[in-house]
Amino acid sequence: MTDSVLPNMKQLLLQFLPLDEDRKMEMEVWFSFSAKVLVYPELQKLSDQMHQGMFRAAQFVIQELQKQGMPRKGMDAEIETERLYALVDGLAIHMLMQPERLTVQKVENVIEQHLSMLCQA
Repeated sequence: MTDSVLPNMKQLLLQFLPLDEDRKMEMEVWFSFSAKVLVYPELQKLSDQMHQGMFRAAQFVIQELQKQGMPRKGMDAEIETERLYALVDGLAIHMLMQPERLTVQKVENVIEQHLSMLCQA
């Protein structure tokens, strides 16, 4: 187990969050697109592909923790993948909709704490 696993996994997950102006703009476009998917079902396939990217990142993090022998005893990888995916997705929405409440530092702390909670003490 290396000391860089959790920081590296944290950095990977942070790439999906609107932490700077470029990613904020990307997220705004994504939300506009997502709204259109509700009206134009032909866009669903592309939407699914985009969601799969974030899901696969969460899955990779959980698998990497497992490879390194880091997860807490009894961790359900499938459930934790869903939770991590939901956490990152939810943080992205909240950062965009309530930027005054969620600072970059707070979001980084949430991700870091969640990753730590997935691991053995």
